[in-house]
Amino acid sequence: MQALILAAGKGERLRPLTETRPKVMLPVANKPMLQHNLEQLRGIADSAIIVVGYLGEQIRRHFGDEFAGIRLGYVEQREQLGTGHALLQARDRLKGRFIMLMGDDLYRREDIKECLKNDLAILTMQGDTRDFGACVAKDGMLADIVEKSPKPPSDLLNAGLYVLDERIFGHKFRKSSRGEYELTDAVKALAAKACIRCVQSGGWIPIGYPWNMLEATEAILRETGPQIHPEAVISKKAVIEGPVAIGKGAQLKNCVIRPYTCIGEGAVIGNFVEIKNSIIMGGTKIPHLSYVGDSVIGSGCNFGAGTKVANLRFDDRPVRMKVMGRLVDSGRRKLGCVMGDGVKTAINVSIMPGAVIPPGSSVKTGVVWR
Repeated sequence: MQALILAAGKGERLRPLTETRPKVMLPVANKPMLQHNLEQLRGIADSAIIVVGYLGEQIRRHFGDEFAGIRLGYVEQREQLGTGHALLQARDRLKGRFIMLMGDDLYRREDIKECLKNDLAILTMQGDTRDFGACVAKDGMLADIVEKSPKPPSDLLNAGLYVLDERIFGHKFRKSSRGEYELTDAVKALAAKACIRCVQSGGWIPIGYPWNMLEATEAILRETGPQIHPEAVISKKAVIEGPVAIGKGAQLKNCVIRPYTCIGEGAVIGNFVEIKNSIIMGGTKIPHLSYVGDSVIGSGCNFGAGTKVANLRFDDRPVRMKVMGRLVDSGRRKLGCVMGDGVKTAINVSIMPGAVIPPGSSVKTGVVWR
């Protein structure tokens, strides 16, 4: 069985984290998103074609020609012209039935196996479909997909995982009003000719915004429990509460690590530091007297003493964050900052809820970053 994994996109809504890496390489529970999906495909797919584009060399370098017993091949999508366009890049390398999935969402092994019980299938999940494709099912079979409608026709989300075959290429792809070649147009055309089963998901996790990384990490750690690398260096004075992930070579001194936190490879958490429900990427140093709550911190950052990341608005309203030039309501009462790679803060810096800090920034003493 072949798998086709789409991994070419820029991940604009996840900036500044994606300014220095592809979206699929962002860590969730200390593993790149793409790695989670490859692990779910272990024993199901014997080969996978990964469609790469933006900073694709990072993906090739990390995973190579084989991972989890799956042979890996790569095709390049030089222009990101939609999911249908991504599919067409791999047309000559796909034979018979294949699994197609998005590399930047998280899927469960059980859902993939359930889809494969059918000749053709689409994974769905009940929820708010206003920001997703809404699937219309008739007698359990796909009848229509309506993209991001303010008045969606159903509460059945399109989870972006399919079982397809070469018949999908019988559709003549045309650019949509968004200027893209839409995979869903081809899937709808195929559904008019063949039965595509709608399979209900038990745990699809879409990741569109930085705070979704925190939600995904919590979901994974609730299921797996603590993931502490044997080569992590943890002081007897360190306090670790609940399920956390601690990477290889990470150093934890006299600090408090609260539930659902991930400390990346080689990161240093020093004396009198508290980290709560946050992702701290590899090589970042938070040496002393700092607090980080509900935040995503990039790699290679360095915090001066007394750097505090606030995660709760004074008026107790949901935190908003600037995404692609507009303020977006995260729906979260507690949300700290999103910090790009290589940021340095001086002593006594305050970072407000919902703050976004570009890669390589230097934040001076006494600054309040909003």
